[in-house]
Amino acid sequence: MFSPGGGYVFNQVHNIQPNVPADNVIAMLDGALEHGVYRKG
Repeated sequence: MFSPGGGYVFNQVHNIQPNVPADNVIAMLDGALEHGVYRKG
């Protein structure tokens, strides 16, 4: 566990394949930013 109550660790490995649409990459990053923040308190 990386943080109290922590869960999934986001990681897209080390590369994004060339045939992945840009919209998919943007959706992945948006999801990580929206749900991947631990708030103290």
